Amino acid sequence: NSGATELEEVDQLRVKLSEKQRLLEREIASNRQLSERLAQLGMLAASPSDSGTSV
Repeated sequence: NSGATELEEVDQLRVKLSEKQRLLEREIASNRQLSERLAQLGMLAASPSDSGTSV
C-alpha cells in the first residue's frame, strides 16, 4: 500500500517547509535590521555634521 508512504512523504515535506519558513523569517528579520542600519548610516552621511572626517 503506497498510501502510507505518501503520507510519510507529506509529513516530511511539511516539516521541511516549516523549517525553511523559520529560516526565511530569520533572514527577513536580519535583512530588515541591515536595511534600517544602512538607512541610518545613509542619513548620517547625507547630513552635514562636524563628527564626520574632513578630507
